[in-house]
Amino acid sequence: MDPDDEVLSDVHLYCKTTANGTQGKYKLLKSRFLFKIPKKAVEDVIPTEILSSEQVPFVTGLDEHKCPVVSSSSDSEGLVLDEDGDVVVSRHKDIEEEQDVIYIEHAMATKLSDVGLQVWRGALLLCDFILSQRSEFIDKVVLELGSGAGLASILLSAVAQTVYATDTGDEVLALCKKNCELNKNISCHQNAINVRELDWFEDNFCQDPKNPFHWLAEDICRLKRNIILVAADVIYDEDLTEAFFRRVHRIMSVPPRKKLYISLEKRLNFTLSDLDVACPAYDHFQQCLSELTVFREDNGVTYTVEQVPSTFPQYFKYDRTKYLELWLITSSFEK
Repeated sequence: MDPDDEVLSDVHLYCKTTANGTQGKYKLLKSRFLFKIPKKAVEDVIPTEILSSEQVPFVTGLDEHKCPVVSSSSDSEGLVLDEDGDVVVSRHKDIEEEQDVIYIEHAMATKLSDVGLQVWRGALLLCDFILSQRSEFIDKVVLELGSGAGLASILLSAVAQTVYATDTGDEVLALCKKNCELNKNISCHQNAINVRELDWFEDNFCQDPKNPFHWLAEDICRLKRNIILVAADVIYDEDLTEAFFRRVHRIMSVPPRKKLYISLEKRLNFTLSDLDVACPAYDHFQQCLSELTVFREDNGVTYTVEQVPSTFPQYFKYDRTKYLELWLITSSFEK
């Protein structure tokens, strides 16, 4: 693929969008990502203070100009009125589910080097997994590698104690920060999301205070603890994949035991080199996984790799194809 060719995530073809300014050379749109969660788990995922009685049944997931309001008039007690004063007829709804929304600003078609300005299907698969396995992330420190526009990190902030949304490049980091601010009502802890620059090709964390996305010493200390790493749609370039795994090893090879969940979409293309349908980026990813499983180091770190079955419930609306995969990498240490 030519570096100047543009690519477009099909996620954006099915989202309701509104124009919302520019980010560098790209026009931005704002999309509404609706998601359903089991009613019994609402308070686990969304802070109780934003789930008031006025919001839960009607407001979430609707356009602002259509949001019903609860009348305070005594003669209409129990009725729900719209902004024109008309009664809103209650429709049948599955009482076992509630719905909420995350707003994401993003670009549409971008060059391959700027794909972080879009949202890709692998991020939605990861978000489904997060919602289905909330207990895995509750009150944990989570590091997302390649956060892009920030969708997964924003959702994680609803359950995790601290989330580090990381990427590289001024434009994508600024966009991620903007989206985090746009959805700060979802976070369950104050300052739950921290946007930081993390270049996989660099050995060190940027601690230059002139960089608005620099790392604090306390941030780096947290990464040495029992954290969870996540990544979505970061496998599309062989050099980038190798840099990704080098960074993963540097973080996960420090005790204690750590986990990495990585979601991706296996993209098939006809290649002239093979004269057949192939997926070289995915094949290289598999090679890197195989190398991890036989890796040994003096400190006794070993890695296990397993594919997570994509049988967990789907809470976001997208086409979950057989080419979407979720993998778990776990580091362990000999006693």
